Amino acid sequence: GTWSPAVISNTASGSYLFTPNATECATTQTLNVVVNPLITPDFADALTLCSGTTAPILATTSPNGITGTWLPSTIDNTTSGTYVFTPNPIECATTKTINVTVNPSNTLINITWTVTDAFSQNQIVTIAATASGNYLYQMDSGPFQTSPVFENVASGIHSITVIDELGCSAPLSD
Repeated sequence: GTWSPAVISNTASGSYLFTPNATECATTQTLNVVVNPLITPDFADALTLCSGTTAPILATTSPNGITGTWLPSTIDNTTSGTYVFTPNPIECATTKTINVTVNPSNTLINITWTVTDAFSQNQIVTIAATASGNYLYQMDSGPFQTSPVFENVASGIHSITVIDELGCSAPLSD
């Protein structure tokens, strides 16, 4: 006999009709094929950690229940890289790639400050961190800010705190 259509699709569900040859003692039959969609494991697309910290374990089961293996199998906590999750053959799922970014740790070692226009109504305090990086700056109990410059600072004693924006260095206060 013959099938119509002749080839079963692996991407779309459909009905397929088998027609036996005229000389066969058989009846026409319909085969309904259901193609399940591929599921994507719902791991996060990216992960960021600080160099030298304990790296998270790569789970072999995704939050939506897909099992599989990772390549490489463990996260290197010193080097940024790409990790690929391959579902087990029995899963109806696609591979998933995540990017791991490892940020440098303990780069913030010292802070200094300078005061310009001292004894004026517009004193300016500029803070300098020891290493390049992205830091947040705070004067007294005010909000943290990205700029290391504080303007219109009143006379008196003030406290300064600098933190690593990524949390990879201990905060420093002076």
